[in-house]
Parts: sequence; structure tokens; C-alpha cells
Amino acid sequence: MGVLQGWQITVVAASMAVALIIAAVILLAKRASSKRRDHRRLQSEEQWRRAERLHIMEGLIQAIDDPHRFLDIVLSAADSTAAEAALEDQFGLSQVQARAAMNLQFRTMSEETRQLIRNEADGLRG
Repeated sequence: MGVLQGWQITVVAASMAVALIIAAVILLAKRASSKRRDHRRLQSEEQWRRAERLHIMEGLIQAIDDPHRFLDIVLSAADSTAAEAALEDQFGLSQVQARAAMNLQFRTMSEETRQLIRNEADGLRG
């Protein structure tokens, strides 16, 4: 093959530099794409969490809007599983909503706390 001439060395070096630049651009593009994908994933996870929280809040609102009926159902049930099933049936709640309603404490029945629950649901809708 022989010894490379000066101009040939320059061409080889320039080619290598171009290859390195292209590799760097590709790497940066992949990272940017990955960051966009991560951002979209985080946004969708946040939307899912908000939707799940809203679903629970809407179930709680049903229970606190009719506290006497809610308490009658819970007090007349044989156990907590039966109470949850009765709440699902009579209030049309999902299992998650019924479980959240069963976890309510009596202090949440005050008008102030009921309004806080409604406000949170409105904010999640919003």
C-alpha cells in the first residue's frame, strides 16, 4: 500500500471527525427522544393518578351526600366485606370507592370536611 501522503492523512482525519460528529448527533438525538418519551410517560402517569384520585373522590361524595343511608348500610352489614358489597350495590360504587368509603372516619362527616372533599374533586376535574 505505501506511505500516505499529507493530503491523504488530512482526508482520513476529516472522515474520522465527520464520523465522530455524526455519532455524537445520533446519540444526542436518542437522548432527546428518550427524554421526550420519559416526559410523556410521566405526564400520562400523573393523569392516571389524577383520574384514579377523582374516581375515589366521586365515590366518597356519594357516600357523604347521604350519610344516614351510608351509615345504615354499614351498621346493618354482617362484616366489612358485606358492607363494601352493599355499598357497591346500593350506591353504585366500584370496589375501590367502596373501600375508600369504608375507611372514612366520623370526623369526615362534618360539613367543612365534606366541602373539602368536594373541592378536591372539583380541582381534579378541572
